[in-house]
Amino acid sequence: MEIQRMLDLKIVEVGESDYTSLMIFVEAPGQDPRPCVDYRGLNEVTRTEVAGG
Repeated sequence: MEIQRMLDLKIVEVGESDYTSLMIFVEAPGQDPRPCVDYRGLNEVTRTEVAGG
């Protein structure tokens, strides 16, 4: 399984934090599974700095 391989290679890790994002693998016919990350929660707490001038 792709997730286990990524865990074994220490590409990803299991964690709990206010800043973690859900990752799932999406499978499309005829293609390798691809990781998709839901950054909506992180985006809600991220502040954007605007340069004044």
